[in-house]
Amino acid sequence: MITLSGYPVRAMTLRMPRLGRWSARVQIVDSDAFHDEFAEGKPCELGDDATTLAGHVHRARADSDVLMIAGGPDALDDVVSARSFDQATLKQIAGDTLANGASLSQTSTPAVVGVRLDYTRVLDTMLGAVKALAGFTGADWRVLPDGSMWLGTDTYPTLPDFDATVLDADGASGTVLVAVDSLALRPGVTWRGYRVSDVEHSFSAAESLRTTVWIA
Repeated sequence: MITLSGYPVRAMTLRMPRLGRWSARVQIVDSDAFHDEFAEGKPCELGDDATTLAGHVHRARADSDVLMIAGGPDALDDVVSARSFDQATLKQIAGDTLANGASLSQTSTPAVVGVRLDYTRVLDTMLGAVKALAGFTGADWRVLPDGSMWLGTDTYPTLPDFDATVLDADGASGTVLVAVDSLALRPGVTWRGYRVSDVEHSFSAAESLRTTVWIA
């Protein structure tokens, strides 16, 4: 069962990009809890027995029973000031950018975050500043399930197989549709020979959990 901070989820579309921040459109069973438990900016956890995603309520409307959830802390949308760095490591620049309320993942690729460079950060949100920094250096980046920011180079390690059925593979669009029982599939891994880029998990009252995989 998929839950949002302990509340059963009625319907969901969860997009997990290889580059960027994951996001989800969620409807919970107990809609009365929306306005009491899920105020905008409040931390929350979305997941099942296999996966837990730490995020926050990005959007909650009083006239809607649907929540928009975004990966990582609400602080990623805070504005950071402009600053110039001289021969600083990528880790130092990212750490300075994420200093207030967010963090750089300890699993970031050492050879990538150890590079020294001269860099000028412009006024932007934390998320926008990290995206610009990654673009400047050519690093891959994304918000991980634990809410931290990862910078590095994807190596596509093999994800252990699990119970799942491939329903369709579309070579033209580079996608694979899979019937699954969990949210185990994620970006940046190799699964059954597929190098997984973006992932979208979705289900509703009319359809059981399905996962669309974009192949890198």
